[in-house]
Amino acid sequence: MNILSRFSLMTALLAMAVGGCSLKQASPAKQTYLLEAVRGGEARSGGSGPILRVREVHVAPAFEGRGFVYRTSEFGYKSDFYHEFLTSPRNLIAGQLQSWLSASKLFRGVVPLGASGEATHVISANVSTLYGDFRDTSAPKAVLAIEFTASRDGAGSEILLHKAYRQEVAVTAPDAEALAKGWSTALVGILGALEADMATAQLK
Repeated sequence: MNILSRFSLMTALLAMAVGGCSLKQASPAKQTYLLEAVRGGEARSGGSGPILRVREVHVAPAFEGRGFVYRTSEFGYKSDFYHEFLTSPRNLIAGQLQSWLSASKLFRGVVPLGASGEATHVISANVSTLYGDFRDTSAPKAVLAIEFTASRDGAGSEILLHKAYRQEVAVTAPDAEALAKGWSTALVGILGALEADMATAQLK
């Protein structure tokens, strides 16, 4: 093979290599989201009631990961690797629960999950459902369900509130951005209903 032939072969191989590289697309970057439930309106009291501790927030195993979960059929679900919560759903919901109840002024103080400090009452949450319902892509929904249990602190204490709340919020599109907004709206509805029920419960 002469020099010209070798040069032509190398040029062809280089062109093929460059062409192959151009066909590869860069992997999309991950996008992260928060849940925000901001309480509006006036506080219910002057914050002179009991002290509440957020004792535990449990999330069902199917939804405890950071990746968003979409329901695609009666039994079909899928997790989104590229769209996820900034931190675990457990920590996000625990933080919003503590902030909301603190702002309500139903309590003299609300001790965050994992923090030290004395409390007269405790509350636990069990998140049983947290997904985007995309079975009908023309009518997508954000679905969130949480069960709360509140009692006086201490072993064997009487349960003062035990109730499950569920919200299904229509979202504008079957995508992650709209879903995060829908979940936040759902959490506002749930925490608002919880606050109203706690205000009438015998917590003192």
